[in-house]
Amino acid sequence: MMRVVLVSGLALAVAACGSAGDRADGEIQMKAGKWSQTMVIESFEVPGAPAEVTDMLKQMVGQEQSSESCMTQDQVDKGWGEQAKQAMAGQDCSTESFDAVGGKLSGEVVCKSAAGSAATMSIEGEYDAESMSMTMSADINDPSLSGETGKMVMKVTGKRVGDCDA
Repeated sequence: MMRVVLVSGLALAVAACGSAGDRADGEIQMKAGKWSQTMVIESFEVPGAPAEVTDMLKQMVGQEQSSESCMTQDQVDKGWGEQAKQAMAGQDCSTESFDAVGGKLSGEVVCKSAAGSAATMSIEGEYDAESMSMTMSADINDPSLSGETGKMVMKVTGKRVGDCDA
């Protein structure tokens, strides 16, 4: 369950990166400013979980979580990869692959917990200077799940809604 929070934070951080224009590495940068992000868990399955956990997960599916954030020019100049690394700071996570080139986004992140659980997240999406859309799929292995693998699919969308508040 701790990984759900991490996945959410990573998605929102990645969703709000960049500044207008193309970088030398081919990455299309998104514009600095105020960004609105919406996250929806499309599916969440945890075989072998107790009924109360299954019921809680069912309630999470389809519920939109929205937020707004201000991204400064300094933050967005760092690009997608650096923003994703900062979102994972303090977590036992590693970026196995990450590409943000020509308006396409893909990657894989693996996170582990001290309790022995692990999550592998695959990211696929598209973006331009003022909007983005991505799907994150996670395979979650947790010793408390009787050896079963949990699966979650989350959709994240974002759009620039203006300049940051003063």
